[in-house]
Amino acid sequence: VWGPRGGGHTVLQATGGCHGCRQDACYRPTHECMDAISVGEVFNAAIKILSEQPSRPSSLTPRPS
Repeated sequence: VWGPRGGGHTVLQATGGCHGCRQDACYRPTHECMDAISVGEVFNAAIKILSEQPSRPSSLTPRPS
């Protein structure tokens, strides 16, 4: 099975072009799949992970993607 195994992982992925190529590294010079993931999506994923921790700053709020 390809991908993270076990708990504690968050996977962000974009759809399109090379989505799901399952290569060990990206061989495309433009990295379309990575560029298609917005800063907002990464930020919100980080906030979700941090909010699941026992102690978290209350000032962290998700932003629109």
